Amino acid sequence: MSAESTPMSTPESSVYTPTESSVSGSVDSLSFNQSASFIAHPSSPSPPSPRSIASDSSLSTDDEAEAEWQESLQQLELLFSLVVIPFFGKWVGRRCAYWAWTRFMTWKYPVDIVITNRKAFNIAGALGALSTGPTSAVAASL
Repeated sequence: MSAESTPMSTPESSVYTPTESSVSGSVDSLSFNQSASFIAHPSSPSPPSPRSIASDSSLSTDDEAEAEWQESLQQLELLFSLVVIPFFGKWVGRRCAYWAWTRFMTWKYPVDIVITNRKAFNIAGALGALSTGPTSAVAASL
C-alpha cells in the first residue's frame, strides 16, 4: 500500500496524505497538507458574490426598518393604553354623569328659570362672586 495512492479528506478541508512513518504504524507523526481540498464539503460556505452582499445589506436594512417599525407600534400602543384611552374614558364618563345628573334633577325637581335681562343677571352674578370671596365662603359654610 503506497502513501500516494490513498489520499483521504478531513473535516478541516485539507487533504490527509499518509507518510511512510504513518504507514509503518506511527499515528503521532501524521502529515496534513493544508492546501485547498478538491472535495467540496456541504458544511463549508462558499464566498458570497458581490450581488448577494448587496442584497444581504438591503435585507439587513429591511430587517432593521421592520424592527424599528414594530418598536414604534409598541410605543404607540403603550401611549394609547396608558394616556389617551384613560383620558378619553374619564372625559366621556364625566359628560355622561353630568347629563344623567341633570336629567335626574330636572325630573325630581322641575324648575323653570327664565332670565329676562341677561346683562343684569351677569352683573348680579359677578357682584355676588366678588362680595363673598374665598374667606367668607369658607366661614359661611362652617
